[in-house]
Amino acid sequence: MSITAIMAFLSSGVYEQAVLLPREDKKAMSLVALSLLLTTGQCMIFFIIFLFFRDFVAATILNNLQIKPFLLLIPVSIILSNVYTTLTFYANRRKYYSYISQGSINQGIGINLSKLLFAFTDLTRIGLIFEGLSGNLHRRFNYWCR
Repeated sequence: MSITAIMAFLSSGVYEQAVLLPREDKKAMSLVALSLLLTTGQCMIFFIIFLFFRDFVAATILNNLQIKPFLLLIPVSIILSNVYTTLTFYANRRKYYSYISQGSINQGIGINLSKLLFAFTDLTRIGLIFEGLSGNLHRRFNYWCR
């Protein structure tokens, strides 16, 4: 999760924070598109690197072979995280505060339901990874349905 947080911060170029600044909506939408395009491009590069050099990354760079099966989830988590962040800044610009709060509630529901599911199935070892992804998916679902 910490690897994902750092890579998500770097992959968008932090352009999503600038969405609030322009006076014209067209420029704000251009920043949204730029942020999403940068994130998608970076995540495709990460996915290719993790797909072909998973052993090297796990053993040499991260010094942890147990993370090897989960490396392909990092780009997915980065995309979900940055889409949410970008859309949250845009929703904040448009004063859609109810959507932001509904997204946070959906995330909490997703994480807690995942905790229950993994607790009953004795998959608590990998539960943290999938709880984070589940929470991100529930949060994104709220925006995609609008």
